[in-house]
Amino acid sequence: MFENLRDVERVVIYKGLKALIDSNDNSEFHNADRGHPVYVLGSKGKVDSQLKSADSPETNLLFKMITELTEHLRGTNATSYKWWYDFGDWEKFCKYIVSTYEKRK
Repeated sequence: MFENLRDVERVVIYKGLKALIDSNDNSEFHNADRGHPVYVLGSKGKVDSQLKSADSPETNLLFKMITELTEHLRGTNATSYKWWYDFGDWEKFCKYIVSTYEKRK
């Protein structure tokens, strides 16, 4: 999806997607709820087959986009900046989601 972009362009998109996660806008999350059990379980490396219909790595577009950008940027100087977070898999993604939820409580 991002293979034809330069790293500087990937960084801009990555930072924009991360800012969306960091914002109070919950529209990208099931039931607009970052604290939904699908994310809490995912943050612990667990998957509940009944909750897969709520959200999953296969269906969450934000996850797909930011993890692909993470892969492209890993190994570049982008990873040395404070804003960098390794969204390498569903568990890491969910950990970040849940942590932003906890900060907002």
